[in-house]
Amino acid sequence: MTKSIHLPFFIKSTPQMSLKDSFVAFMFKTLSRPYLRLFKAKKQAWNIKKADLLLYPSNSLGFYIGSFLDTNGYELEPKMEEHDVYHVLSETPTRVVDEIRLQYYMLGNGKRSIFLYIVLITGIVLYQSDFNTFIKSYKNGRASKPFSHIDFYTFLKIPIDTLISNYNIQSNSN
Repeated sequence: MTKSIHLPFFIKSTPQMSLKDSFVAFMFKTLSRPYLRLFKAKKQAWNIKKADLLLYPSNSLGFYIGSFLDTNGYELEPKMEEHDVYHVLSETPTRVVDEIRLQYYMLGNGKRSIFLYIVLITGIVLYQSDFNTFIKSYKNGRASKPFSHIDFYTFLKIPIDTLISNYNIQSNSN
């Protein structure tokens, strides 16, 4: 089994990826570094490891994030921790097309960023056959109460079912 290369936004780069997916994964990785420097410079990283999250109560958001990271073989990306939360709460997988679906979901939920718009345009241009799933993801995000502005670090011990219920979070799984 080939170990995947860790890329931002939890895209697994594997030899089986299409050329298009590999290009998009490379583009996301390349753009994420300047994005972090320019737009996340003042944001405080959580400074917590996957192993710490796995010690949280088994029904908590923290534990679910730790399990998500463990299942995918990752650690938290400093200053990008909320991205992991979005995956967990919306139940969005981590393939390249799913990363695009997640950004459509978050657009529907009220998130706005330059990176988000770049991903949306990439999806429209390179993944035209998935356009209907992008629209469905957008609608799922709109149907959920806005949560894209929340500092989830303070919510790590809260039961995930409580968050999903309180914010009416719609699943974005296939």
